[in-house]
Amino acid sequence: MTGIGSALAAVEMPIAEPGGAEAPPAPPSGWASTGRLGVFTSNIATANADTSRDPEVRSSAPSTSFTGTFDGTLWWRSEGADEVEQRLQIRYGRSRTGNADWAETSDFIEYDGVFRHRYQPRRAIYGSLTGTSAFTGPEPWQDPFDPIQVAAATGHSWLYENLMPLSDRLEVRAGVRAQKSWGKGLEDLSREIEVGPEAFLRYERKQTAEISWWAQAELFTEFDDVEHVQGLGTAGLALQLTRLVVIDLRLRAYYEHHPSDLPAQASYLGYDELGLRQETLIGLNVSW
Repeated sequence: MTGIGSALAAVEMPIAEPGGAEAPPAPPSGWASTGRLGVFTSNIATANADTSRDPEVRSSAPSTSFTGTFDGTLWWRSEGADEVEQRLQIRYGRSRTGNADWAETSDFIEYDGVFRHRYQPRRAIYGSLTGTSAFTGPEPWQDPFDPIQVAAATGHSWLYENLMPLSDRLEVRAGVRAQKSWGKGLEDLSREIEVGPEAFLRYERKQTAEISWWAQAELFTEFDDVEHVQGLGTAGLALQLTRLVVIDLRLRAYYEHHPSDLPAQASYLGYDELGLRQETLIGLNVSW
């Protein structure tokens, strides 16, 4: 699903909120962007490790790994009530142990774009477009950008900014989504267009100058198969140790209940189970 600490300030119209609280002034219109580029690597070298009497040396194996990341946000605000926010996440990593072949450890591309029309300072009508893929597809084909999933949605959005210092932002969406997947390794059922209600929640916070974090949850099901629930949760934390050194933690969890029209002879592998990926990286980072 976005970049850590890239909170989007609200386009607030100067009208009173319920209870007499006045909305904060609108930020400048036009284009703005943030980005973070990271490079994380590790290397283990050994000599006579297999015969060493030290247990840590003896258990070591020569290995090399690297991961490159990019998190960017680009947004546009009109002088009125319209705004466009775009987020792009890219992660790619490989590792090698001994004389074995290089193996991918991270391979992920995600784009999330949303248009909002604010009819009140903290309420909007939204339209969104998302795409998820990978640089290298599954074996044996290993085609680029395979599989790929594209989703479009529209509905209602609630947004709240600057509830906690230094800055933060909460967005809740409820709407209707249509999504479709393409890929050589997908079964026919997974290639169909799916249409149904979606729920979306994202909270991001710049807690201090060195600490920023975010958490996001998405829920989707189909109108003609409400038991086919798909849930995705993601979270991240960035701890800036120095101007260039950062600790980056990421969590991604996915659950999908099997479709009711799944053929009896089909495999249930991957359905009705929670898949998790947790990653901790320490490396160099450039932000703007």
